[in-house]
Amino acid sequence: MLSPKHEFTRRIADYFVTFLNDYNVKFTTACEPLAVGSILWAGKLIPNKSLRSFKTNRDLDGFIPDLTDQMDIKFETYQLKVETLPGRGIFEFSIVYHVETEAFKLKVGDISRINEYGKQASCIYDTFQDLRKFCYCKQQS
Repeated sequence: MLSPKHEFTRRIADYFVTFLNDYNVKFTTACEPLAVGSILWAGKLIPNKSLRSFKTNRDLDGFIPDLTDQMDIKFETYQLKVETLPGRGIFEFSIVYHVETEAFKLKVGDISRINEYGKQASCIYDTFQDLRKFCYCKQQS
């Protein structure tokens, strides 16, 4: 578990809302830009020591491992739960961080909104159904 107050965790959350805002703008200008309200939870997924040291099988059946390798970790996976403003949307997502290039990779399919958006996306409800969970309409009905 990572601290939600850690600088790197904040960097991930900022990247996330930039990603959402860029995604929304591709389709419509009817949505408010989102900002990080709070980071509710953060975690880092890391491979265990045995996986990082696996080199090959020592037997023909593959039951005995050779654990003499030292694998460099080139990618790190993080999971966060973030509240966005306006609208207080709560999202969970997984994101990959490339250690050497310091770049993030996030896919729309790896993002879940876990609270109800109700009428917040009414301006695009019929036209951009895929944006419903990300959009907080500038004009609320």
